Amino acid sequence: MSPTTVAAIVPTLDRPQWLERSLAALAAAAPAFAEIWVVDQSAGEQGRALCERFGARWLHLDRRGISHARNTALPHVRAEWVAFPDDDAEVAADVIAQLEKTLARHPDVAFIGAHVAFPDGRPMQPGMDGRARTLASPPDVLRTTVSPGLFVRRDWITRAGGFDERFGVGAEFPSGEESDLLFTILRSGGTGWYEPAIHVRHPDPFAIRDERGGRRRMADYGVGLGALLAKHSQGGSGAVYAALQRRLTQRAAVGAAAMMLSGRFARAQHFAAAFRGRRAGWKRWFERDAAPATPAQTGAVR
Repeated sequence: MSPTTVAAIVPTLDRPQWLERSLAALAAAAPAFAEIWVVDQSAGEQGRALCERFGARWLHLDRRGISHARNTALPHVRAEWVAFPDDDAEVAADVIAQLEKTLARHPDVAFIGAHVAFPDGRPMQPGMDGRARTLASPPDVLRTTVSPGLFVRRDWITRAGGFDERFGVGAEFPSGEESDLLFTILRSGGTGWYEPAIHVRHPDPFAIRDERGGRRRMADYGVGLGALLAKHSQGGSGAVYAALQRRLTQRAAVGAAAMMLSGRFARAQHFAAAFRGRRAGWKRWFERDAAPATPAQTGAVR
């Protein structure tokens, strides 16, 4: 079997200290990534110097948005597989080797999700346990995949039309862009695989923010999730997504009440922010959906 070629696309915005660590980890992978693309939306050119240092390719954009950045880089990619590490993610040195082992056992999957952990060892998603398994349903995807640990076949990304630029950091709905792509792939007949032997490290997004910033981020996640489920509830299998919205919104409300009753008021506020965000994202999607999306909004990749 010929070696698997993998490209990494790393959007970044004014975080050279994080980007340096991320690029160092990508450059240390053995076997190596075939391509490393940094899509820099920063005002200066610190990213260019880091790219030269670590052998990455630098693209500069004035327009911001993580999905827009990824879509801009995708037409340049020639590798068979594409990874989407954040600029603060650090892949393990054996990430490509483990990917190749997974593909030897499951050659037909459209995407693979890695085990992404915080520095203290906690998994980033609740489904990221030690059990490797097929990902074939929306709940499976939500529980086990995040962009720092996501690997997708390039032809499946093209078939899906790339990332919907209405989703992701810097967009109207500031999360959910990777799940949106994977939901589209599932609907088209593709399946994925969760592989806990592939490791990626990522900082806890709430530990690096103050309390107010953490609540704001939780609300943003909720808005993206609510809009994501609203979008896909309009399709042929829409009942699955509508049920997910009801369940996850209810879970946030119950969590807020439980934390309040136990005196954990900061945690209660986080759950309440998630509840408000999920409801707001769902509602806003239907309010804005009256006007069809333009190609620039959906970010179709050719």
